[in-house]
Amino acid sequence: MQLNVMIVDDEAYIRSGIKAKIDWERMGLFVAVEASDGAEALQAIERGGIDLVITDITMPVMDGLALIRRATELGSAAKFIIVSGYGEFEYARTAMKYGISEYLLKPLKSEELEASLERIKAECLADEQAWQKESASREETKRKEESLLHWLSGSYTRPGDGDGGKAPQPAPEWAAGSMLVGVMKADVLNDVHDAQVPGPGAGRTPTFYRDVETAFQALSEQTGGCWVVRSVRPEHDFIVLFQPALPGGKDKLIRALVPFLEQLERKIGVRFTVGLGSVHDQAEAVRDSYREALFAVKERILPWTGKVIDYARIPVRADKPNFSADTRLLLRFLKEKKWDKAKAHIDHMFRQAVQKKSLSNHNDAYELFIEIYFTIKQFSQEEAAVHADAGAAHTGADLTDIVSAFCHTDQMTDWLYQYLESACRHLIGGQDASGKEIVYRVKAYIREFCSSDLTLNAISEKYHINPIYFSRIFKTYVGESFNSYITRVRMEEARSLMGTTSLRLQEIAEIVGYDDSKYFSKVFKKFFGVSPSQYAESQGAQTKEDSAANDAAAITKV
Repeated sequence: MQLNVMIVDDEAYIRSGIKAKIDWERMGLFVAVEASDGAEALQAIERGGIDLVITDITMPVMDGLALIRRATELGSAAKFIIVSGYGEFEYARTAMKYGISEYLLKPLKSEELEASLERIKAECLADEQAWQKESASREETKRKEESLLHWLSGSYTRPGDGDGGKAPQPAPEWAAGSMLVGVMKADVLNDVHDAQVPGPGAGRTPTFYRDVETAFQALSEQTGGCWVVRSVRPEHDFIVLFQPALPGGKDKLIRALVPFLEQLERKIGVRFTVGLGSVHDQAEAVRDSYREALFAVKERILPWTGKVIDYARIPVRADKPNFSADTRLLLRFLKEKKWDKAKAHIDHMFRQAVQKKSLSNHNDAYELFIEIYFTIKQFSQEEAAVHADAGAAHTGADLTDIVSAFCHTDQMTDWLYQYLESACRHLIGGQDASGKEIVYRVKAYIREFCSSDLTLNAISEKYHINPIYFSRIFKTYVGESFNSYITRVRMEEARSLMGTTSLRLQEIAEIVGYDDSKYFSKVFKKFFGVSPSQYAESQGAQTKEDSAANDAAAITKV
C-alpha cells in the first residue's frame, strides 16, 4: 500500500530538506505534491488522492491551522503532521482539536519524522483493512437483501429459467421444509407518549445491526432455524425466515420470541416488535407469509398487541367504524375557535376507540387519524379562502410516511395536536390555548418578573401569539390595557418596598424595571398622586403616629 504525501511550507528549501530526510520509496510513500501555502494545499486536497500532509503552521495566504480546519470541514480523510517552532505551541494545541496525527518540533530530526510516518502508515493500513472488511460485509448484506426481496416480490427465477441464471438466488435451505416470514420493526422511542416520531434510519448504526444479527444466530438453535437480513424498506428493519420445528412449531416460536425480544430491548435500548405470517410448505407460497407479516407488524400501534403479533390471530370484522359524527363535532369546535375543546375532542375520539376496541386493526386507526387530519386541513383551507392574510396549514412531509412511522395511538394524538396548533397559530396569531388561560399565565409571569423586558411584542413572542390579538383579549379578561396592568404591578411593588425596606430610590426603581430613577419618580407620582419622597415622608410620619399611639396605649394599661 503506497501513500501519497503532500509537503506544505512557504520556504522551498525547507520543503527540499524534508524530502531529503526520508527514503520515501523504501517506506512505501510518495511525495505527490508540494505547496507553498495552505490555500494551494487545500486545492490539492479537494482534487483528492492525498493521504498524508506534512505542514508548517505559520504561512502566508492560509496558515496551517486554517488548512486543517478547512480540510476537516470538507470531510477529508487525510492525516496531518504539524511541524512547528517552540513559540508556536499554542497554535499546535489548537490544531489538536481537529485530530492531527503527529506534532513535531523544529529543527526536524530524520528519526522522529520517520517514526511518525511509520505510525501513520500503520494507522492508514488498519483503516484500509477495516474499510475493506466493512465493504465486504455491506456487499454480502446487500446480496442477501436483494435475493430475499426478489424472491418475496415474485421476481425470483431459477437458474436456466430464461435469464441465464443471473437473477439473485436464495440460499438452498430456503426452498425446503416448512417456513414462515417474520418482519421486525425497531422503535427508538423511550416512551410511547413521546411525541417525536423517529426519521428513517434513526438509531440504526452498524453496531445495532450486528447486535441483532448475532442475537438471531443464537435464537436459531432454539427455534429450528432462522435466517435474518436487514431490510431496505421503511416498513421494517429486518426480515427473518423461520423454519419452525413441527409439530406446534409456530406456538413454540412465539413463546421463544417474547423473552428473546425483551432481552434484546434491554441490551440495545429500543423497542422491538415482530409480525409473523403463516407457515407454508412450498417456497413460492412464502410470499403470502411475507405480506401477512407486513400487515401484522403494523398492528403494534394498538395498545393491546404484544411484542409478537401473529397475523392469524388478528381479528377480522366486516363492519367499519363510523367517525363522521365525531369529525362533524370537531369541525364545529374549529369554526367556533374553541381550540381547547377541539384538542380534547381529538383525545376523546382516540381514547374512546381504544377503550371500546372499535379499532379492529391498524387500518382503522390510520383511517381515524386521516379523517381528523383532513377535517383540520379542510378548516384551514376554508379560512385561507376567506382571509387574505391566512394560509392553509402544511405538514411538510408525506402523510403516508408520517402514518407509517407511528408506533402508538398516543403519538397520533400528539401529532394532531401539533398540527392543529400550527394551523391555528398561522390563522389567528398562534393561540395554542384558551385566551383566558394565556392571560392568566401572562399575569403570573408579570408579577414574578416585573423587572424584565415586558413589552407587548416580547410577551407575545414568548407565548407565541399575535400581539394585536393578545392586546385585545388581555383587556377583555383583565379590564385594563396590557401596559396599564404592568405599570400597576410595578408601582404596587415599589410602594411595598418603600414601606418594608430601607433601599434607596434608585435601587427600588431598578428592582421594579426602571433604569432611570427620574422617570420612575414621574410614573410613581402620576399613579399615586404624590412623589416617592412625599410618599416616604408620609409613611415616616404615619409610623411615628402609630408608635406614639402604641406607647400611650401601653401607659394607659399600666
